[in-house]
Amino acid sequence: MKVKDNPWKASGDGGTDDYSAIQYALDAAAEAGGGTVFIPAGNYSISKPLHWTAPDIYLVGDGAARIVPSAKCAGEAAIQIRAASASKVPA
Repeated sequence: MKVKDNPWKASGDGGTDDYSAIQYALDAAAEAGGGTVFIPAGNYSISKPLHWTAPDIYLVGDGAARIVPSAKCAGEAAIQIRAASASKVPA
């Protein structure tokens, strides 16, 4: 799943809020039971932390891709990965 493709349409221009596009791609991967979300080269501004709980989701970026949290994310991690349940967390 490439975040710049339909239906997500992230811009990667550094000025547009790409939170929804990236988060929806992560959500689609979770609904599919896992997958890879690809972030092509660009600067992706996000207004909220990205998060997912499903296993087998990979966030992969091009060498020149950056996810930049906006001031609205102050004090929070830009990417939050949470375990779906304690029983699914590897030892």
